[in-house]
Amino acid sequence: MPERLLVTGASGNLGRRTVQRAAAAGWSVSGTYLTAPSAFAGERLDVRDPAAVGELLRRLRPDAVIHTAAGRDDWRAMADGAAHVAVAAASLGIRLVHVSSDAIFSGREVHYDETAPPDPVYRYGAAKAAAETAVRAVAPAAVVVRTSTILGDGGGAHEVLTHRLVSGQATGVLFTDQIRKPVHVDDLADALLELAGNGYRGILNVAGPDVISRYDLGLLVARRDGLDPDLVPAGTIAGQGLRLPADVRLRLDRAQSVLRTRLRGVHEFLAGSARTDVRVVHLSGPAFRALADGDVAAANALSPVPVSDYLAGPECRAVWRMRSRQAEEDPAAAAWVTGVIWDEGRRTAVGRAGFHAPPDADGMVEIGYAVDPAHRRRGYARAALEILLARAAREPQVRRVRVSIAPDNVASYRLASRYGFRKVGEQWDDEDGLEFVYEVPAGPS
Repeated sequence: MPERLLVTGASGNLGRRTVQRAAAAGWSVSGTYLTAPSAFAGERLDVRDPAAVGELLRRLRPDAVIHTAAGRDDWRAMADGAAHVAVAAASLGIRLVHVSSDAIFSGREVHYDETAPPDPVYRYGAAKAAAETAVRAVAPAAVVVRTSTILGDGGGAHEVLTHRLVSGQATGVLFTDQIRKPVHVDDLADALLELAGNGYRGILNVAGPDVISRYDLGLLVARRDGLDPDLVPAGTIAGQGLRLPADVRLRLDRAQSVLRTRLRGVHEFLAGSARTDVRVVHLSGPAFRALADGDVAAANALSPVPVSDYLAGPECRAVWRMRSRQAEEDPAAAAWVTGVIWDEGRRTAVGRAGFHAPPDADGMVEIGYAVDPAHRRRGYARAALEILLARAAREPQVRRVRVSIAPDNVASYRLASRYGFRKVGEQWDDEDGLEFVYEVPAGPS
């Protein structure tokens, strides 16, 4: 495996996850950003500037470049930027993995293998097709990865859009006649890293095996995240008066023979990435006060779901007292702070989880959770963490997510490390003693 890696567009969802997984796999990795640096994107780069691209590659001298930078509405960033990266990489003999898209196809043929020529029908697809053409002409040894809808960690564009539509923050529909083969962002990142380290050259389709409409994909996201599926709006491309690719299915025969990375289907990873029967139910100020008093009956009268003796017990009361004070000072805080981890299938409260407070002036939120000892080792901590990380990724005012873990809490450390948390310091808590502080960027910046 080459040692040094550069990931362009590391402030985006795919780029960020690629940097995270590259670092975990042992690469010495650098990431680029355009507007705002992060823990994973420390090198500023405007790919529209060929001189800047060449200077960065000459300075870093990576063994490989994975080009994920996009700029969806900017032709120069998508098409010219890809050409600039390809020219610089080819001139220095650097391995290049370029990320393309199934948007280059019209959908008229439905099934597309690696030999299929682009026939885009809208501007974004045309820009991605132009980028492919430039990369293949300038760097024939490069890998051009054609992929599909990317999601899985809560920060994917389709996941964010589904939440915004359900909450009324956005208007529109999810198309019932737009068919794709979605891929988990982690599977795609792993495939890109595998390709950066092997000798494959040319085009490769990398997507998931399951075929699904945008609307049905939205239903899966809603169910996973505890949203009401009935609120997911449906429509058709024609009904909206748009000209977009409808049914585009990338053939995966070659990827299945070339890659060691397993590409999961959307029904597997959206069902398996979190317990789909779990949600975090937020409480009101009066409910906080009842729980702080240990009054289960009063709490049940005020809570949207029945609470448990554990939640009203001595282990949790200090938390509820704190949340009660926060809600009194700022009623809006109740929608952010600790709520009930609720198992919908079992109709049972299994713990508590939430943020310690709304985002601070720096856009930081801290996650806290605790599972009832009677319900541990059943995936509830993971489910709660994923729900909160997904919310952080959706909220534009959130930029960083923090967790504080006692040095001897190995289980919590292992769980947090799976989601890219990195140690940033230590602190002393009056109740819990020494804690290590870990943070991760909230999502695409």
